[in-house]
Parts: sequence; structure tokens; C-alpha cells
Amino acid sequence: MFSKPVEDRLSYLELCLYWKGSVNRIDLRSKFEISVPQATQDFRNYLKLAPGNIIYDKNERAYIPIEKTFEFKFKENRPENILNILTGNNNDKDTRNKVNDCVYSLKPYIKQFDPGILTKVTRAVLQDNKFLKIEYQSLQSSEPEIRTIYPTSFGYFKGRYHIRAFCFTRNDYRDFVLSRIISVEYKDKINKKVPEDIEANSTVAAIIKPHSKLSDTQKKCIELEYGMKDGFACITVEKHKLIYLLDDLNLVYPELEPPYTALELVNREDICINKNRFLKGFYTNES
Repeated sequence: MFSKPVEDRLSYLELCLYWKGSVNRIDLRSKFEISVPQATQDFRNYLKLAPGNIIYDKNERAYIPIEKTFEFKFKENRPENILNILTGNNNDKDTRNKVNDCVYSLKPYIKQFDPGILTKVTRAVLQDNKFLKIEYQSLQSSEPEIRTIYPTSFGYFKGRYHIRAFCFTRNDYRDFVLSRIISVEYKDKINKKVPEDIEANSTVAAIIKPHSKLSDTQKKCIELEYGMKDGFACITVEKHKLIYLLDDLNLVYPELEPPYTALELVNREDICINKNRFLKGFYTNES
């Protein structure tokens, strides 16, 4: 029905419409570098394709979704696929990284989520001005807690989707496991400045080497695997990703030995310094 470039733009229009909660011509023009007439025609095409999905809001000066009658016309935008797009892990090159400025990620694994919770969380992240009141079950407490958060990005690691958010209860940025959010509602803007996420905007270098208890041939294999020079490798990540990196390399617990780990963290004392967030050697970002 439509050419491939037009389909790509209509799919992106739908993604913004539903998951961001609004869309206008600027969204299409900035993403695809098209003219005003082209963007206008794309909206006409989508209105013909899905008249029950979209309506113009004069106050917002943008199109918004018609929640009661909304039906996805592009399968990549459905709830079971959206988190792979948001975390940059969609294997389809045509939909990968549609939204790439609010992402941190390692590798994906699909889980089921309450669509209502997922919708509010994604809109809060993508609109960049939404505060949420959530009921959250942390593993640090036996009962759910009410938190007020300001979410900024999505992440994925070892079977769990996360949202990174400033938590007004903890007065700090934390990673919230999405599946542990029991309920969520929008909250009026708080009369308090949200601080910069220093850990997301600064980096730390983990220096690794082959474990001292490996044989010489095993050490050479590990040096080759990690591209080491002179027996060492330096891996630089944003500070809030450090725990995920160490977990991925089996370096969280310093007492681990081969065959459970093949590496040693040379500068552990230098980079694992926040003792309030250590649990028996386990540095945690969770709230």
C-alpha cells in the first residue's frame, strides 16, 4: 500500500503517538529530515490507515492517541516488542534504535508486563517531564513501598528490564526493575529540582587480567579473548553500569576462583568505593 520509506515514517509516527503519548510534524521532520508537505501527507496517510487511533489536540498542538479504540497497525510497536526498540535490541534493522537517546542496554529477553504500567512508564521517559508515583517491591524490603520517581531511561540486563530514575524517597538515582512495579500513576510536578545523574554522565574504568590460578595457556586464551595487552585490559563504562559489567564478567564477588571466573579485577578498591551500596561484596544499583 505504501512505499518502504513511507511505511517507516508511519510506523515511527505510531510509535510516538502511543508510547510517547503525542506526535506532531516536528517529530517526523527531525527524525527523517523531510519537508513540511511530506510530514503533512504522512499524517493524512495515517489518519486513513487508522482513523480510530488518532485525534488532534488543540491544547497540545499535537496528535494524541484515542485510547479506547486504539489498534496497532505496525507489529513492531506492540507491547511485546516496544521494549526491544527502546533498549536498542530489536534485530530488525528497520526498527532498531527508533528511539536512541534514552537508552542504556546490554542484551534482551522478553517478559510480560501490565500494559497500563508499561504505557505510563514509557510516556514518562519519552516526554521527559513526567513524575510517577509507584508502588514498588524491592528485594531490600519485605513489603512494597510507595515511591515518587522521575524516570530518565530504560535498561536491560540478564532477563530484567529496568528504568533508571531519580527517587525522591532515597534522594538518589536508582535502577527499578520494571516487573517489580506493582502500580503506577502520574504525579503533579514536584517543587524540587531533579539533580544531574552524575553516575550516568561519568565513566569508570575497570582493569582486568587473567585469574592468577589459571595455567599459562589458559591465561593466553583469556588475554586473546578480551584483547589484553601485556596481560591487562581496561573496560570503560558509565558508572551506573559498573555493577552490570562486573556481574557479566563474574567479578562481583572477589573470592570467586576458576572455573567460576576467569578474571581478576585489578583496581577493585579504587572503583568500588560506595560502601553504603555494598551487600556482602555486591555493589547494587537497585532501590
